[in-house]
Amino acid sequence: MRNRLSLRGAFIAAALIECGVLIALVAYLALTDRALRISVEPRTVPVVASTEGLVIPVAGVQAAELRNTWGAARSGGRAHKGVDIFAKEGTPVLAAAAGVLVNRDSNGVGGLSLYQRGADGRIVYYYAHLSGTRAGLKVGDLLAPGDVIGYVGRTGNVSGAAHLHFAAFTVTDPNRWWHGRDLNPYDLLKPAAAPAVSHPK
Repeated sequence: MRNRLSLRGAFIAAALIECGVLIALVAYLALTDRALRISVEPRTVPVVASTEGLVIPVAGVQAAELRNTWGAARSGGRAHKGVDIFAKEGTPVLAAAAGVLVNRDSNGVGGLSLYQRGADGRIVYYYAHLSGTRAGLKVGDLLAPGDVIGYVGRTGNVSGAAHLHFAAFTVTDPNRWWHGRDLNPYDLLKPAAAPAVSHPK
């Protein structure tokens, strides 16, 4: 009987040790973000950081090239709720911040587009008019600033040159990423901004 109890105790002790090791491993991975990040193609594209710490989300574009088009008139009586970053079609689009990909969409306005929730859960970033997304990219993937997520395109309601429509909005509930208060991303990418430029429809 005593041997049986000793054996049972040894099994319980071994199980507790194994659980402890697993918990410690999960905590380590969560804190260091190791093995939880998707593997991405090497960063052979130019990454430019803004003064707010965000990455300008189109490879090689400098802050001086950005134009504030917030509030400019758009078709159907809409107002522009983002910043358009013009670049050659196929130029890599980069994650502006750390976070998680929460949705990919395709519609007649934004075309092929991606939604990324920031690591703090408070800001959602929107990337629209993409020509394509990085191979293997899927909802739930963790993103680091500067990760390639897609490519500049002309999908959706685009009448001019290829560009990325980049938008940002704050959310009170990180699980309701589609519902928030619009922010002017120009102010996030280039805080010492000039007044908005009005463009024809």
